[in-house]
Amino acid sequence: MLDSPANVLVIEGRVVQPAEMRTSPAGIPISRFSIEHKSMCEEADLPREVQFLLAVVATGVVLQPQVASLQAGQRIRVRDFWRAQVIAPLNTVW
Repeated sequence: MLDSPANVLVIEGRVVQPAEMRTSPAGIPISRFSIEHKSMCEEADLPREVQFLLAVVATGVVLQPQVASLQAGQRIRVRDFWRAQVIAPLNTVW
């Protein structure tokens, strides 16, 4: 038995536009950008096209160089845990 349920979200897509960067009043770097995801999945034994935009927020000093180098159209994978809100800080960009 697991100690706690798994809560990991991994999405791959293309950057829609370069990140907007700012600093919070507490001095924490915050970057916002969107990715577009397109894939084919199977649902009820039938192929289904899945397409959506996902807003991404990257916080903290560690991720800023990676996020600053993102270009529109670049394919990336983001990984984080899911929160109650749709826009969530991410822990990994690669």
